[in-house]
Amino acid sequence: DQYIFLHKAAQAAIVSMGTTVIFNDSKTRMQHLLTKSISGMSNMEKEFQNICAICQNESNPKTHSDAIYQNTENVKVVDTKNRFESIIPKNCYRPHLGSDSKEPDDYINAVFVQGFYKKDQQILTQLPMPSTLIDFFRLVTQHRVSLIVAFEVDKRSTDQ
Repeated sequence: DQYIFLHKAAQAAIVSMGTTVIFNDSKTRMQHLLTKSISGMSNMEKEFQNICAICQNESNPKTHSDAIYQNTENVKVVDTKNRFESIIPKNCYRPHLGSDSKEPDDYINAVFVQGFYKKDQQILTQLPMPSTLIDFFRLVTQHRVSLIVAFEVDKRSTDQ
């Protein structure tokens, strides 16, 4: 994904070279953009097509999160371990918890996130609920998590 991003960033930089217009040159630039080539397309239409070529994959409604999370219609879901029933990680992206005599289940609602230097460098998970607190700390210890970042808790949430 990072190489795709870098490729698109380089492509966008190349396509947008020379598109900065100073106010004093705006009239000349506009005339240039409206000029039609032999193909019958204006320079503005050509620039627009170049931008669309870079962005064509972005218009696809399937997002990166669609690839990591799955549709829950045909999936056996552990209801007590998911804060939101519509956000279920695919097995191939989620960290599996090692077995524990007290907690034999290996499920936690979390996914590995690729880092800049290493695959599966970070783990993204929901804020633990009272029913998943032990699983959360199993995840932290078993995967040697050295930093935990928590975003603001939804004040409307009422975990007991």
